[in-house]
Amino acid sequence: MAGAPLLVLPYGITHPRDADRGHPAWAQAHLDGGPLAAPAPLTADRASELLRLGEDRLRPQDADGQRRYFCPPEDGVLTPLAARLLAAAAGQLAELGWEEVFEYGDRVFERPDEDEDDWLVPGESFLALLPAVCDGHGAAWRLAMVQAVENLRDDLRSGRAPSATCTAEELALHLIVDQAKELLDWLDDEECAAEFGLPTAEGIGVRHRAFGLYLETYLQDFDVLMHYDAEVQHVAQDPEHPVSQQLGTGDLRPRAWFAPFGNVRPRPPRPVPAWVLERLATADPAAFVTGPAPAAEPATGQGPGGGLPDGLREEFETLVGLAQRRFFDEPCAVAMAGCLERLLTALFDTPSVVPGRIWPLRGRAYVPEAGWLLVDQDFQLRGLTETWRLRADRADQEARDWAVDLLADCANYALAHYRHQEFALGGTPDTPTLPPLDPALPEVLEQRLNALAECRTVTAALHHLTTRLDLSTGQLAQAAVLPEPLVAAWLDGREEPSPSQLIRCAPVLQVSEDDLLDALAGKRDPEFWPLPQPPADRPGRPGTPD
Repeated sequence: MAGAPLLVLPYGITHPRDADRGHPAWAQAHLDGGPLAAPAPLTADRASELLRLGEDRLRPQDADGQRRYFCPPEDGVLTPLAARLLAAAAGQLAELGWEEVFEYGDRVFERPDEDEDDWLVPGESFLALLPAVCDGHGAAWRLAMVQAVENLRDDLRSGRAPSATCTAEELALHLIVDQAKELLDWLDDEECAAEFGLPTAEGIGVRHRAFGLYLETYLQDFDVLMHYDAEVQHVAQDPEHPVSQQLGTGDLRPRAWFAPFGNVRPRPPRPVPAWVLERLATADPAAFVTGPAPAAEPATGQGPGGGLPDGLREEFETLVGLAQRRFFDEPCAVAMAGCLERLLTALFDTPSVVPGRIWPLRGRAYVPEAGWLLVDQDFQLRGLTETWRLRADRADQEARDWAVDLLADCANYALAHYRHQEFALGGTPDTPTLPPLDPALPEVLEQRLNALAECRTVTAALHHLTTRLDLSTGQLAQAAVLPEPLVAAWLDGREEPSPSQLIRCAPVLQVSEDDLLDALAGKRDPEFWPLPQPPADRPGRPGTPD
């Protein structure tokens, strides 16, 4: 048409504008000759109304009948309405996930071939949304993956920013956002929107659909999505791959998804809901691996978990840890000497046996900050059959064997020299002022030493991790979907877990499966189980006080 401006449409799916659409009423009034109305002042309330930030900040009644107020995260990126939308999507995903945990258990999730007609609809299967590399993981891993979704759901419902703390939560946030996009299509139906307690789709403005912004804000990177790309998924499955090393992706294998990032605070373990435990108890037993029955309960004082005096196990692990340090400097040596004296005291657990009085004071080292040490200036201690020199740089099992042998020889020395304690109740070595020892004490000491010798690396690692997370034996067993007596036998040293059983504990313990397998092989990784840190070096070498 001659003289008409050329309209360039960049997209082929656009529709021509309606030429008779007209103008807004206020603009048409001015075109008809009326005065131009002054715009209303842009107040905070008006801005909130335009951006729809104040829409329905009060949540509808939850299932428990309580009404909860919802506040946006402090960063201001996520609006209250967007958070409710994402929380509703997370609830849908979690519901799907729980049902498939009960259905599949430890069985491999089999995906139909792409050319088959019965391909699973993504919105109808939680496991189908995960990368194919996850299909072989068991019930404990799947349970933890659903809980990762619920962790973020709790953040959204409580007004916290849904910041991912591990790779599992990173992928969970991707899935939640994708589900929220699907949910928007359902919200065209008013009844469906009312069921979710949300406005209809047309009432959810663009400010509440900034999904890309949410992902960029609350995720550290998008590396986990490499598992969905056939061309680079082999890189994601190999942390030693040159590309992984160059990009610094870390371990993206599902076996390490629940280890927290180093720059965030780990989440406290999430308890398994009671209704989930009830459903697991009535699920198909053939779908779950429970492992062999545990060994019989030991007699009192036999196992590492029973009959040991308070603090004995902790002091033993401290000495073993110090013996594994790379450098045997003066602070490490002084710390080992102090730990050894406390360890011998706890081993006897008898007020009349005081190691500091049994070993002769002459020749012992003195440190201004620590006082008299049990060892001499060369950090040596005389036992009954040999003289032991403290040193470090040992492997874990070597350190454990050395520590037990040292304790056994020194315990025999203490028994042999009990009557010759210096300063014994103000008497002399020839004055029988000390109470006689219990005749059963040597047998008790042997039982305690045997119990410490059974404290394998894997047992100590499990104790460290459960103590750090404040996990009870029952909580660990529930999260691993294993019988509690079996897990208790591991922690007591009465039973050694098989590799397939042990890796079930990795998600709830928030470590890689490889870390637990290394512990089973007698290796200690200081990345998740740090070595004891001696106090800082102070002036004053071991010697004799002035």
